[in-house]
Amino acid sequence: MSELPRGAIAPSTEALNISYVKCISCLLQHEDLLPKTVAIALRDAWQESQQVQQQNASKVQCNFLASRLLTILRDVANLLATAKLTVAA
Repeated sequence: MSELPRGAIAPSTEALNISYVKCISCLLQHEDLLPKTVAIALRDAWQESQQVQQQNASKVQCNFLASRLLTILRDVANLLATAKLTVAA
């Protein structure tokens, strides 16, 4: 199977990098407020995204990291919703 040219993958890689920078870096600024498991997942995902940026990332790698980011963000959203319900009670 032939690989796609780098130019065909670059927009996905660039979009992924922007998402990681915006989302993860903001959350990592407040990691002391997050459960350790979420903070660890954030740091691991950050490191993995940095490694992918240095390599010729495949579409599959980009999709995996995007999925991982969405999972982490859902976890954080659930934590915030739970905290909101706890405060309201």
